[in-house]
Amino acid sequence: ADCGVYYSLSEYSKAKDYYSKALDIAKEINDEKAISIYYGNIGNVYLDQANYPKALSYYQKALKIAEKIEDKEGIASYLSSLGIVYSNQSNYLKALEYYQRSINISKELDYKLVTSSNLLQMGSIYKTQSDFPKALEYLQMALQVSEEIGKKHTASILVQIGSIYKAQSNYPKAFEYYGKALKINEEIDNKVGIAINLASIGIA
Repeated sequence: ADCGVYYSLSEYSKAKDYYSKALDIAKEINDEKAISIYYGNIGNVYLDQANYPKALSYYQKALKIAEKIEDKEGIASYLSSLGIVYSNQSNYLKALEYYQRSINISKELDYKLVTSSNLLQMGSIYKTQSDFPKALEYLQMALQVSEEIGKKHTASILVQIGSIYKAQSNYPKAFEYYGKALKINEEIDNKVGIAINLASIGIA
C-alpha cells in the first residue's frame, strides 16, 4: 500500500526504491509472478517520468516472464503498456501492433477494461493521424465495451468521440457526445469530468 502513496505523490525515487527492494525479495524466493509484477511497476514509474527506453526495458522483462508462466492477464497488460510507450515515442505502427495483440488476449479473457482501453488508444492514434473514420470506428468499439464496465470510463470515451466530430467541424454531433458525457458525469458526481465537459461544450 505504501508504494501506491509514493506513486500518487509523484515521489518516483521512493516508489522505484520500494519496487526494487520488493523485486529483490521476489527473486530470492523465485516468485516469478511477483517478479513480473514488480518489473511492470518499475516500468510504470519510468513511463510516468517519460523515460521511455527504461520503461520499454522493464515492460519487456515483465512480458517475457508473464509469457513464460502463461499469465495471460499479465501478458495483456504488459502488451498494452508497451503500446503506450511506443505511442508516446510516436512509433504508431508498433503501438497499434501491441494494442492489437493485447486486445486478442483480453477479449479471450473477457478482460473488458483492457480491451476498451486498447481500443480507445488505437482510436486516439488514428485521430492523431487525421484518419477520422478509423478513429471513430475504434472509439465506437471502445464505447460498446465500456458500457459494460462503468460510467466514468464511458464518459471519457464519449468526450473522445465528441472531439473527433469537433475536429471535423461537425459541431452538432460534437455537442451531442459532449452532452452525453456531461449527463453521465453529473449522474456520478464526477466534478473533474463535468468541468472538462463544460469546457469542451464551450469550445465546440
